Amino acid sequence: NEGSKNYINKIFILGNSRTSDSIIRRELTFLEGDPFNNAKIKESINALKRLGFFKSVIYNIRKTDITNAVDVILNIEETNTGSVSFGVGYSSLNNTSVTFGLNEKNFLGEGRRARLEASLSEKKTSYNIGITEPYFMDKPISLSSDIYNQETENSKGDIKSDKSGISLGLGIKEDLKSHFLSYNFSQSQTTTSVTSTALSETGEEDQNITTSSITYSISKNTLDNYFNPTSGHRWNLTNTLAGLGGDSSFIKSQAAYKIFHPLL
Repeated sequence: NEGSKNYINKIFILGNSRTSDSIIRRELTFLEGDPFNNAKIKESINALKRLGFFKSVIYNIRKTDITNAVDVILNIEETNTGSVSFGVGYSSLNNTSVTFGLNEKNFLGEGRRARLEASLSEKKTSYNIGITEPYFMDKPISLSSDIYNQETENSKGDIKSDKSGISLGLGIKEDLKSHFLSYNFSQSQTTTSVTSTALSETGEEDQNITTSSITYSISKNTLDNYFNPTSGHRWNLTNTLAGLGGDSSFIKSQAAYKIFHPLL
């Protein structure tokens, strides 16, 4: 005979001192009042683990005084979501270089991703600043923007190039799949001194090159953990089309596939 159905009475979230409850709740596929479904609970736990915000996520089921109703208790252990990188290097082209980077996956505990990357050397200077809002207006729609600039010169110092641009992106999350559409606009210029006898392969000396491109990508991630997966796979397909105005025209396609498979 079919047994009686249980319903979810309350959802308790414990242990999250930094990440707000709303960030956790939006990853859950069940709500208070829904029929108890163990498969949906496990699916939600894996979704939380894929965020990379938490060291561990454990759930418990507690009986209540209400007939056919249970409470779901989520015990969260947070982990560091920010990283700082600093490096010093030397090459025959750029001489001594200094790199610095900041990357935060859970900015202010609201699930936003912020990034800052900079590289300084005698022959090359570059930076990139970006931010991503993964749930715009509390919907599975992401907005992102990046601003970047790069200045380089050759070893003799008679050929210099300057490239800067901006990128705007819109993403939609659908279950385990994600669709992402971005627009990139950049301008580059290569200048040569009057005494230079060198020529570039592309022939862009003393020209302003404008690139206007659009990129569409689709990806799927079924890994059960961001840091230490034990099952699942991840793939993505990206296509870029340039020529929507500007001076450059090209098509670029990329594909990647990763799968977890234990060796022992």
